[in-house]
Amino acid sequence: MHDHGLVHRDIHPTRLHWYDGKPVFNLIGLPYNYLKLLKGKSFAGHLPFSAPELLTKQTSFESNSQVTTAVDVWSLGCCLYYFVVKKDPFEGDNQDKQHIRTKQNIMNMTIGDMKIKDPLVDQLLTSCLIYDPQRRPSARQIMQLQD
Repeated sequence: MHDHGLVHRDIHPTRLHWYDGKPVFNLIGLPYNYLKLLKGKSFAGHLPFSAPELLTKQTSFESNSQVTTAVDVWSLGCCLYYFVVKKDPFEGDNQDKQHIRTKQNIMNMTIGDMKIKDPLVDQLLTSCLIYDPQRRPSARQIMQLQD
């Protein structure tokens, strides 16, 4: 998907399924064409799985400097965390203002329990959840970590 210039921007656990013993990504909602994404001015996606660069006030969807395929890699890391720990990684603790706390937790990298016992899962999580999108590996590089 990324090799074709597509950014999904809304990856979350309900989009990932197992088929024939392998994880499969469900493209319901279709990925956003990168050029169309840059024209939009509003936030779209599931907040707990959104990359920090999508949440900053400095993000301009008219500028290609902020939104890249790295947002999908971040979301994939959040999904992996969810599958392992059984909760959202940056979950807010106050029900009344949970979305505000979740956003703050993402921006401050205040993540829940990261005591992952499996070294491969720990490496995948650590690689995906790098705050700086320019330092985050590509989806292809993440796939190569499994080999």
